[in-house]
Amino acid sequence: MAQRRHDLPPLNPRPRCPIAPRRAFTLCLAAAGLAVADGEPVRAEDATATGSDYVVTATRVPTDPARVASSVTVITAEEIARRQYQTVVDVLDHVPGIHIAQSGGRGTTASIFSRGTESNHTLFLINGIRAQDPSSTGGIFQFETLDVNDIERVEIVRGAQSVLYGSDAIGGVVNIITKKGGKKITASGSAEGGSFSSVDARAGLDGSYKSVDVNLHANRFSSAGLSILSDRLGGFEQDPYKTYGASARIGLHPADWFDLDLFGKQQYARTSLDTFVDDPNAVQKLRQNFGRVAATVRPLGEAWTSTLAFNYNGTDRSNVNPPDATDPFTNSAAQTHGDESAIEWQNDIALADTNTLTLGIENRWERGKSAGSAFFAFSQTDINKAAYVQDQFALWDRVFGTVGVRVDKPDGIDPVTTYRIAPTYVHKETDTKLKATYGTGFKAPSLEDKFGFNAGFPPFFPPFFGNPDLKPERSTGWDVGFEQAVLKKRVTFGATYFHNTIKDLITTNAAFTTTINLDRAKTWGAETFVNAEVLENVTVSLNYTYLRAEDEATGAELARRPRNSFNADVTYKPVPAASVTVGVATIGHRSDVDFLTGSRVGLNGYTLVRAAASYDINEYVTLFGRLENVFDKQVEDPDGFRQPGFAAYGGIRLKFSVEPK
Repeated sequence: MAQRRHDLPPLNPRPRCPIAPRRAFTLCLAAAGLAVADGEPVRAEDATATGSDYVVTATRVPTDPARVASSVTVITAEEIARRQYQTVVDVLDHVPGIHIAQSGGRGTTASIFSRGTESNHTLFLINGIRAQDPSSTGGIFQFETLDVNDIERVEIVRGAQSVLYGSDAIGGVVNIITKKGGKKITASGSAEGGSFSSVDARAGLDGSYKSVDVNLHANRFSSAGLSILSDRLGGFEQDPYKTYGASARIGLHPADWFDLDLFGKQQYARTSLDTFVDDPNAVQKLRQNFGRVAATVRPLGEAWTSTLAFNYNGTDRSNVNPPDATDPFTNSAAQTHGDESAIEWQNDIALADTNTLTLGIENRWERGKSAGSAFFAFSQTDINKAAYVQDQFALWDRVFGTVGVRVDKPDGIDPVTTYRIAPTYVHKETDTKLKATYGTGFKAPSLEDKFGFNAGFPPFFPPFFGNPDLKPERSTGWDVGFEQAVLKKRVTFGATYFHNTIKDLITTNAAFTTTINLDRAKTWGAETFVNAEVLENVTVSLNYTYLRAEDEATGAELARRPRNSFNADVTYKPVPAASVTVGVATIGHRSDVDFLTGSRVGLNGYTLVRAAASYDINEYVTLFGRLENVFDKQVEDPDGFRQPGFAAYGGIRLKFSVEPK
């Protein structure tokens, strides 16, 4: 398969500015459902609450995980704190079926490969807001800047999810759910320092009073960094990074039948970059904004829940690289702006005790613009209209599942229909769960794919024109697996086999003058896991993924997808106030594209070990520290980009709570 432009982390990620929105057009939908069976309804008030036993992303309805056929991993705030993850990259990098390739240390460009699909085939949501950036190459979201300070849980659903979420969800969905205000009024803060002159400060305030709950968070991080370019390519100067941001989530509950959820978040990051040389003054500045207003009413109690939401995300990116001694011929300054606005209306209707029908419509506007010396220039707006229906059923309190269909109408493209069926069988007597899914997905062409333009540099590089007649990328995928609990549920284990075929992949033509639908790819493999409570104070988590990802035409392996990956996590609590966690990650051999020549190369496998420990001095004060890359392994992933060596960090966390009167 020809190398897609967006499949490699851009050395100078490009920028883009707002365009006037089109008038919204509301899509009408009618649907009906019928079911007869025995069992309990699948309902819950709030799947995002602390300690909840529900997942919401796989079905868009709070659901008992035992009744979900999809492969879902949930990382909670408690796990994030125990393992001392710092960014969303850290959270995702240890999930079965997922591999992250990051071009340097913290804050540098990261690519996610879910079950071997492309790096723009995983949809990111933040409290239900699509986070994808329409101005970026392939519409990718730069998730590497996100801090974990305000996260309550991250739900990762693998496999095609386009039926519920539309474009970009071929490989799966990552839903980042932020914290709500708790029953107590709590003020918290932490400070950390360590290797690479890193300083990390965080603060939060949350609580509730009568019918209002509030959660506020702020974070700031800075580091002198390391050279992004590897030693063998002459990297030596440090590439500093800094970021800061804030978020707010407010819930209003004036009546039992009405809720209003308000959310806003802004994150700023400044990242030093290396181009094809060790560049001392190439810099990217990134500002990301997210907002959501969602009103939920229950006119018939739990029988009908209706949510109307307005979502917004916007990204401003500036890349500057003036001439310097190491690169006297480069003088570039590029700006991009991209934003998405969406109106969603979702209705969950309990047809019977055993069936919940979900009906939804969505209008979404994409706007993107690039200016200055951006390699691909464009200024464009697109609209996507969609409607979906899903039936969630329960039979005899043993068979559960969903059946759904969705129709999307992107601008300039024929309507795209996707469907999915996901049944599961639970044998309660033996704590056995059998599961399977079959469905389709799609990825609409990005604005750059359709409208990007570059004048070229004749005679070396010809002019490039986007292709507005591109078709969407389409996928068909299925999986089958089991989950088993033994020893009074102290040990759970499972395995899932998956298979995906993707056609009409977008790539450039041989002359690099336009984009075309050409490639076909196939990915398949297996995910396995074991979670065990070995002793009352010792827990072990293991997962292993075997993956094959190939170009169907040539049989060549797709870049940056390791065949074998393994993660182990052991936590020991010697006393209730103390915790020690050791993590091991092993990534096998994989192919890549040579940083300088563009030819295919192989990258050696590697194993990284990390350790984290914490001690609660009292209910208010916690000391913590961690070691990264304990054995100082030299790693390039991707080719040419240095991963951090041994690093040590330590800090203090403060927390004070009072009961509101």
